[in-house]
Amino acid sequence: MDFWALSQEIPDSMGSSELSGFFGAIGGRGSDERVEANTNKACRNAFVFIIVASSISLSYAGSFNDVRSYPLLLTIPFAGSMLLFALSYIHYDRNGDAQ
Repeated sequence: MDFWALSQEIPDSMGSSELSGFFGAIGGRGSDERVEANTNKACRNAFVFIIVASSISLSYAGSFNDVRSYPLLLTIPFAGSMLLFALSYIHYDRNGDAQ
């Protein structure tokens, strides 16, 4: 049985069976269109960051060939994208649709 089938059998704390990004397990306010839109916007920001940061990291690793820096070069895009997702989600949640 794969992960998706298993995830459909686990009861969700928000009352729906869909996964809601990184904050799906927190519950709280429930799932509505605004939460989904904020999650999608935050995921977009994290995706753009991880693409840019990964390309810079891989360019640095290829240029200088410093093996000791590889763990840091792989950690920065991942940790940065998680942090950016959380900060973006909080920003969109507090400011709503205001641009």
